[in-house]
Amino acid sequence: MNRILPLAGLLAVSVSSLAAQNYYLQQSHFSPNHWETVASTNGWRTAPTGGSQLATFDTGGHYFNNGFTIFTRNAAGDTFTGASLTLSGAKLELRYGHATANASIGNLIIASAGSAIGTNNSDNTVGAGISVTNLTVNGTLTLGVDTFRRVRLNVGTLSGAADIVTGGGAGSRSVFTATDATAFTGNIVHSAGRLDFDNNLVSSGGLILNNGTELVLDQNLTFTFLTIGGTSFDSPGTYSFTQLNTAYDAFFVNGGSGSITIAPIPEPASAAALVGAFALGCATLRRRRVRA
Repeated sequence: MNRILPLAGLLAVSVSSLAAQNYYLQQSHFSPNHWETVASTNGWRTAPTGGSQLATFDTGGHYFNNGFTIFTRNAAGDTFTGASLTLSGAKLELRYGHATANASIGNLIIASAGSAIGTNNSDNTVGAGISVTNLTVNGTLTLGVDTFRRVRLNVGTLSGAADIVTGGGAGSRSVFTATDATAFTGNIVHSAGRLDFDNNLVSSGGLILNNGTELVLDQNLTFTFLTIGGTSFDSPGTYSFTQLNTAYDAFFVNGGSGSITIAPIPEPASAAALVGAFALGCATLRRRRVRA
């Protein structure tokens, strides 16, 4: 027994040392700081307050902006190599202005409202972008925070139940793509400027177009509901660009070719009834086969 106890203690220490560490900002970034800055008062620390500076970037660590503004690098090919980055308020600022080259990150988590993705590039024909492999939206995310700015957000898998609010003001441009948004139950709320979906999208949430906004409809979009200028479309169906542009010309950029499909998610009772009916049908078919 005396020989086993030290071994158990050693195993516990080994497992503890393998656990991913958390790191925090304690001050907002300013140039030339960026999201992998270490060994600096504006870099990552081992605790939300106090703690010590991170000397070397830990690619297995989880990083939290802790309510402070965080910058990407002002360089092409910029990639955040940590295990995850969590925004809890304040802004992730995209510093590299380019029409197509995006910063990139594997896992981005929006933990609370007041979080935003923006850019310091004031050219709304070029802008800046970020590609996110997995985006989890647990708090409202604002895409674009200033007028006359273009921000691109390209997402692989989108999930969460909080809203994504697009548009930072007059002249702003929001470009959004998501390969898989079926696990996203929040709404996309277009609040200002112009919104452009760059791929076909199927979401488990709604689309809300506020007054004074524009949508580029050149893709096929599916939502659980649609609201245009306060008018709600709750009935299932597909609305072509021509139909929508005829009825709501001010909201749609001319020359569109896509559509918006309204496909509400069945209520739990309805879903249960469908499952029950399917099970009953299977049982009936099974009995018929046995009798035969």
